[in-house]
This record gives sequence, C-alpha cells and structure tokens, in this order.
Amino acid sequence: MNDAGTQSTRRRWRQELALLAELSGLCGLAVALPALDVLGRSPDFLFLNQLGTADLVVLALAIAILPPLALWGLGIVAGLLGTTTRRVVHVVTVAGLLIMLALQAGKHFGATRGLALAGMAVVAGLVATLIYLKWDVVRTFLRITAPAPLLAVALFLFVSPASVLVLPQSDTPAAAAAAGTGAGKGQHPPIVILALDELPLTSLLDTSGRVDPANYPNFAWLAEQSSWYRNATGITTWTRDAYPAMLSGKYPDRALAPHYRNYPNNLFTLLDGTYQLNAHEVSTVLCPPHRCRKADAVQQDGGTWRALVRSGRLVEEIVSPWDQAQEPTAEFEQPVVKASGIQPPAGFPEFLDDLQASPTPQLDYLHVLLPHRPWKYLPSGLRYPETQRRLGFTTPKLEGGWPANGEVWTRLALQRHRLQLAYADRLLGQTLQTLKQRGLFDKSLLVVTADHGISFTPGTHPRIMTKRTASQVMWVPLFIKTPGQDSGRVDDRNYEHVDLLPTLADYAGVKVPWEVDGRSVLAPPRTTTDKIWYTNVREDGPPQRVTVDGKAGFAAALRGSLPVRTWAHPKLGGEPGRYFGGVGKRDDLIGQKLSGLSVLPGSGSVAVKNLEEFSKVDPASGEVPALVVGEPPAGMGAGSLLALALNGRIGSVAEVAPEGKDQSLRFAGILPGELFKSGANELQVLLIERGQLRRLPLVDY
Repeated sequence: MNDAGTQSTRRRWRQELALLAELSGLCGLAVALPALDVLGRSPDFLFLNQLGTADLVVLALAIAILPPLALWGLGIVAGLLGTTTRRVVHVVTVAGLLIMLALQAGKHFGATRGLALAGMAVVAGLVATLIYLKWDVVRTFLRITAPAPLLAVALFLFVSPASVLVLPQSDTPAAAAAAGTGAGKGQHPPIVILALDELPLTSLLDTSGRVDPANYPNFAWLAEQSSWYRNATGITTWTRDAYPAMLSGKYPDRALAPHYRNYPNNLFTLLDGTYQLNAHEVSTVLCPPHRCRKADAVQQDGGTWRALVRSGRLVEEIVSPWDQAQEPTAEFEQPVVKASGIQPPAGFPEFLDDLQASPTPQLDYLHVLLPHRPWKYLPSGLRYPETQRRLGFTTPKLEGGWPANGEVWTRLALQRHRLQLAYADRLLGQTLQTLKQRGLFDKSLLVVTADHGISFTPGTHPRIMTKRTASQVMWVPLFIKTPGQDSGRVDDRNYEHVDLLPTLADYAGVKVPWEVDGRSVLAPPRTTTDKIWYTNVREDGPPQRVTVDGKAGFAAALRGSLPVRTWAHPKLGGEPGRYFGGVGKRDDLIGQKLSGLSVLPGSGSVAVKNLEEFSKVDPASGEVPALVVGEPPAGMGAGSLLALALNGRIGSVAEVAPEGKDQSLRFAGILPGELFKSGANELQVLLIERGQLRRLPLVDY
C-alpha cells in the first residue's frame, strides 16, 4: 500500500475512533450510568443471583462496553455500503441516544408522562441532534465524555451499596467478639426459623379470623401448638431493609446492602460461638459465609447472564415515557434445586437435613421467597410457565399497580398468590413433620414468620402502604413455639418485627451487647397501639417514617376472606390448597364433569396462548401449562364468563375483562394440577350463558 493509501486508512480509523468516542459518551450517560445505578442500589438482586466479585466486574463491563461497541459495529457494517450510509446510520444512532437522554431528563425534572413526554423527548432529541451536526464543540464534548461508561463501572463497583461484594471483607465481624463476652449462661435450645416473604396475615384467614384449616392445614395446626402473635407487623415493604431490621433489632436508618459488613450486629454474629449456624439465605448475606455451614444445591441458570438480561429490561424501564418501578428485586424468583420433577426451593433439602439432634446448640434458618411473586407454583409444587403479559398489573396511569377497575385481574392474582401460599404450607408441613420425627419439635424454639405483606386492592400499588392497604402490607403471620410448649395461645400485644432479635436472644439465653429498638415478647408489652412503618429508606437522607393507627389496621387484618368451613380441622401433613372454591364466580361448576352437563355448540373462536403446549404435557417434568390465557371471540363483551375444562372436567371459571395498556379484552384462569395427564390433554373453553354451556372452537396465537 502506498503512503497515500496508508494515510487515508489511518485517517478513516481516526474518524471511526472519534465516532466510537461519541457513542461511548452517549451510552455512558444514557445507558451505563442509570442502569448500573439501579443495579448498584439493588444488591439483594445480586445476592439472589449469587454473583461474586468476578461476576460483578464482568456484568458492569458488559453493561458499559457492549452497547457502544454494538452500535459502533453496526455503523462499521453500514459503512460497507458507502460513506453516506455510514454517516446517516451514525447520526440516527446519536439521535436515538439523545432522545433516550431527553426522556430520562423529562421524567427527572418534570411531571409530564406518557405520549406527551415521548413527543417532547423526540423533539428535544432531534433539536439536540441538529445542534450536534452544526457545532463542532458539541461533538468535541461528547468525545471528551467517552470515559463515562468506565466511570459508571467504578461507581458501581466501589461506591454503590453493591460494593460490599467487591471490597475486601473483614474476617471477624465486629459483633462476634462482643457476643461472645455478652452471652448469658442460660439454656440454649435448638432454634429453627422459617422466614417467608411477601405474605400478609389476612391471606391465611377465613372470614372468622381463623387460619383456614381447609387450605392451610399445616399453618392451622401450628397455630394450635404455638403462640400466635396476631398483631405482628413488619417494618418496611422492602426485603433489603426488612430482614436486617428483624435480625438486628434496629429500625433502618439508611439504605444499605443486607450484608454482614453493613450489619455486623445481627442474630448470626450474636449467636456465633454459642450456636452452630446453619443459615440458608436467599437475598441477604447477613451470616458471614465463613461462619455459616451452607452448601445449597441451587439451580444455576447463568446468574451473570440473568442479571445482564434484567439490566436490559431496566434500560427499557428507565427510558419509558411512563413511570416504571425500576426495581430488580420486584422480580425475585425463588432459586430451586436441580432435579427432575418437582424442584424444591434452594436450601430447603439442606435445611431439613440440618434438623438433627446435636450436642452443640444449633440455629437452623431458612429464608424462602414464597409466596413472593412471580406466582408460578401450584399447591403440589408443580410449576406453570409465567405469561409474558402482566395480566392487569400495569396500566398507563398506575405503572406497577392494580388498575382501579381491575377487580378481575386482582382476583386472579390473589388466586395465584393463594395457590403459591398453599405450596408454602406444604413445605411448612414437611418441616414440622421432620422436627417431630427427629424428636426436636418439643425441644426447639420454632419461629415461622414473614417480612411484609402485599396488597390486592384495586387502584393501589401492591407494596406501597396506604390507609387502604396497611392491613395487607404491614400485618404478617408470626408463630413462636417455645421449648416444651404443649398448647396454643393467642397474644395480641403490639409486636413490631424489630422485636424478633431481642425475643430470640431471651429464649436463647444470650445477652444482646448492643442497643436495640425492639423489645422481647418476654418483656412487658408496649402501651401504645400505634405502629411504626418505613415508607422509604434512602441512601442520601433520613428514612421516611410514619406512624400508623395500629388498632384499625389490626381489626382489618383479622378480616380474612376465605369461606368458613366448620368441617375442616387443622392437620399436620394435611393436603393444602384443595378447597379454594367459593371465592370466585360460578365456582359451583368447578370439578364437575362435562359428561354430566348439557353442552351446546357455540360460535366464534377463542384464541388461547400456547395452545400447542396441551398436546405434549409431562407432569413428571415438574411443569404443566396450568395458566390459561386467551382472547375471546369478536363481539363477546367484558364480564362474560368462560368455563375452562381439561380432560372432560371443569377446572376454572374465567371472566373476560379489559387488560393492559391497550385495554384489549382477555381472559385467564388456573387449572388444577391434578387434572393434567402425561401426553395429549384436551382443553375446552365453554361460554356460560343464561345457565347453559356453549363449547367454543379453539385456535392458537
């Protein structure tokens, strides 16, 4: 190549590197900084995916480097068609990134949302693009900002709350030594803690305020063997702050990763040295790994890749013209054990194995993300695939919340929540039976509770506490079975979850060597009925704390909604979730055989999502297509009822209702797992009209 050609090539690559620098600066501002900021403030999401230091570095670098490189590579390929095409593609890319920046700025500084904001952002982005084309100083500025992605990486790894997973850790938590000198000389009974997640007290109750023994026989049995603290409330709706408060006895004062480095004074470091620690945590790392015996067989599906995919969805939420939750933790999913068939939650088999008589006192702790969303479990433990649709969970005016006219979809969500709770009841039954079989039930201090609840009130956010939702979000089940306790009792004292640590310490015969905000249930109860709740725990300022009318909330929490079934009795090892009928429309049809009913032909085709899945069902795999989602025939109106039958038996009744941002008419229902068989299954959809059933033709979509 001659000198002229060499110089031309060098000049072209200098130009390309300048274009890459522009894209790097814009991607850093529009993608890397906001995405890594959200992930950095959600370390519990990173804990859940079991990401180590190397994983975090790879994740951060991928988010920072891949977008500008991908866009630049697209431009390089376009350049094969000529310099004009190359230039046009680059300018269009710059315009798109500027529009993304404008959307984020508009949401940050203004109140406009939706299509109006999108239009304003497009105009602002195009104007900014014209300025970019006209003024060299703008292009120079963008090239100067090229290191922005690396700045985002540095902030994520070394400054954000997620930095606890990167920075060197102390081998001896501060509380460990203090606990050793402060330990009492009393008895140290075995301690067993089953910590559930996103479970309101009211979900367990029938309309008489009793734990429903028909659907939750094991919870009901435990209520009759333990002290049931019915007036127990959580501290906040975010697991990141709730469990540290429960296990440290301290109200949260700012947002911190739920890691032992940030909370050196907690239950595990307190009992270390007195108890053998068998802790199975999911979204927290409060027990120092070098002090907790833990070897959970977690289902690994690529934690780094999963987190990277979630970061892509985060970018979509960040640049959406509507307010989006931007909460990776809202999509927590319980990790499972690698197994064919029904896959138990990660840590559960090890938790049961750990329940052994031992000369050394043991603390056996399991946190499971049940019945936390996503709802995908049937009472038997069979799973069903999650739909791509939110099924009424999002509307343009209430992102992330239940629409005010969404009774149909909140009723479906409540049904799915209850089914998943019934699976949690099954796991509780297995735990109680194991303790009984190994002679530990009478000797142990057993605690079963949850960190917070969830609201199913239309027109509200499921996890934001208001006067309308306080009874569902704040009040949680709390059962404490003490060593030697042989009968149940109800205690309605004003209990708050900061009381858990001092309560456990008292029963364990251990002195707490730090100041706590809670009080033990062995101490005199609070004289006030007011409750403390943290609506927001922030990194950059004092937390938002409110006082709630505990008397009214407690009364509302005791008003369950499941029918009273006087024939049902608590039973250890009972079959959960078999009697949810009576809470929906035309539940009298559920369980009936079509052969015994009059069925007429109907007109108009019903479109069923993934209809082909019913031709190849394998219950032995642990998954069945139990969630049926579809669209009704043209002309069918909202409020129409559709019976969903499988293999000749009606399993569910669904109601047609507007759903999603487009408010198209859809229906959805859950089929019982016991109706499925291996191989081909016959799904039928029947219109319930004037007391008659009309079979509708089915098509896939």
